[in-house]
Amino acid sequence: MLLEISRDVYQLTLPLPFRLREVHAYLIKGREGYGLIDCGINTQECFEALEKSILEAGIQLTDVRSVFMTHYHSDHCGLAGRIKEVSGASLIMQSGEAEAVEAFLEISPEQVHNPCFYIERGLPAEKFEEMQQIFPYLKSLISPLKIDERIEDGVEIWLGDLRFEAIWTPGHTPGHVCLYQPERKWLFCGDHVLIKITPHVGLNSRSTLANPLAHYLDSLKKVIKLDVKLAFPSHGPLIRQFKERAQELMVHHNQRKEAILHILGKERKSAYEISTALFGIRSTHFENWMAFAETLAHLALLASEDKLEEIRENGHVLYRIR
Repeated sequence: MLLEISRDVYQLTLPLPFRLREVHAYLIKGREGYGLIDCGINTQECFEALEKSILEAGIQLTDVRSVFMTHYHSDHCGLAGRIKEVSGASLIMQSGEAEAVEAFLEISPEQVHNPCFYIERGLPAEKFEEMQQIFPYLKSLISPLKIDERIEDGVEIWLGDLRFEAIWTPGHTPGHVCLYQPERKWLFCGDHVLIKITPHVGLNSRSTLANPLAHYLDSLKKVIKLDVKLAFPSHGPLIRQFKERAQELMVHHNQRKEAILHILGKERKSAYEISTALFGIRSTHFENWMAFAETLAHLALLASEDKLEEIRENGHVLYRIR
């Protein structure tokens, strides 16, 4: 589905095969070629939807000359390799994020995660095996790619005829980047700030951030300082009250921390016990995986704040309030 935001910016809504259902990409007009912010997942349905939307905008896929990816998750970079094959577009991503996605594509699905990391934190071994079944599928959702341009915080990026400032916002992923358009005071915020759901911030065995939620909250404080009239998220509606929504997300995580402390009480519990008390058992392996990773991120933050301690005992990790 194509939505014209302005005379030179279009929102492309692309289908996803999981609960989120849709992801937005943004097409930016240029006299010497178009730019694309994010690009959808590597499925034929998503590729056809992307092509159709671009045709509705009055151009061909071959007119896309650059693809900027806010981060390495498959719904944001999955089709980049296929687009480059068709149009020769330059692929742009934060440097550490580029290394992460290229490394991910090189290893086998069985090597993606270290089972010991999860099992010692309470996840039953059979649950890890169940979750591991989704890894080959998740890997297939990113087409093979090589990043052409690796960027860092604060650099200037041109997409189409619009100039952006790259704003590094680690948390959702270590190298997540938002793009700020200063003249229009627009922020293309990827998965950093969403209006209907809270962005996933998780800790797992591949995490390069030991305390991702602390980074995420710092990144929220960073973007709150920007003068944002309109924000363009990757999921859900445009955000017109951006600072207010960012502040709501900070409140949410404080409430989640309090809920975890309440669950612990005077007991010692594993991360898996806390996760199931907090989220229950979800309907899919993927959702259970996400819930467990989010719980681990909150526990890491609470430990860093000296509100709980991590106890290693007989090959297991338990948590208790200090």
